[in-house]
Amino acid sequence: MKKRRKSSLAFKRDIIKKFEENSYSSKKAVAERFKIPESTLRGILKNLEAVTVANRDCGVHNAKSSRIQSGKHKELEKVLMQWLEETRALNIPANVWSLRVIKEI
Repeated sequence: MKKRRKSSLAFKRDIIKKFEENSYSSKKAVAERFKIPESTLRGILKNLEAVTVANRDCGVHNAKSSRIQSGKHKELEKVLMQWLEETRALNIPANVWSLRVIKEI
């Protein structure tokens, strides 16, 4: 029996991209190319919208994650990610202490 293989968001994104580029090819051919069962490919294509939204929202940060899940506090996470990107752009170290300073403000 084969081991179950987790499909990361990046892998799913690649599958969707190749399928959209070669829309004339069959699902079976695409599944064989990526060495996955056809049912897995159908599941990925069925959740196409969710996968593209997850890739857009998570970006490079969670490309290795295999599950699509949103946080409990979406607004807080959105603001936190914005702050993190801004501090990285300014080459300021982002750590717990800088978060505590912001919390006090």
